[in-house]
Amino acid sequence: MSPANIETAAGARHPRSVDEGAAVKRWSFSGLQAMVGLIAGVTSIVGAAYSAVDTFRPAPRPGEVVVTVRDAAAHPVTAPVVEVLGTDDTIVTTIIPGDDGVARHAVVAGAYRVRVVHPDFREVERAVQVTPNGKWGVGRRVRLHDRIATCRH
Repeated sequence: MSPANIETAAGARHPRSVDEGAAVKRWSFSGLQAMVGLIAGVTSIVGAAYSAVDTFRPAPRPGEVVVTVRDAAAHPVTAPVVEVLGTDDTIVTTIIPGDDGVARHAVVAGAYRVRVVHPDFREVERAVQVTPNGKWGVGRRVRLHDRIATCRH
């Protein structure tokens, strides 16, 4: 018998066979691993780029809170406590004015409340908005009266 006359199972058409010229992709486990690795790498690069955007953004510039504390006779009040409070009522900083009654402190721009406390006077509280490179309170005096505190602009 010649090899051309022998019929084999290989000569029959297999159900998954494709005509010549058609694109065929058979996925192997290593191909799946490569695809998952590629997706993970692209995701990592995109995440790092997103984080870098925040790094290169300029930091908020500080502003300054300046408070002048005076009594009814326009004399500096000794030992008042000036508290700068955040919007959630947490104390951002506490300032003790100098002998001239002026208290100043650099803070990040934003909304604050300034409270002046002294045992001989009633406390004064003001809502303030500090702008970048700006000063709140320049030319404003907190005038304390006997047990009654007012704030004059």
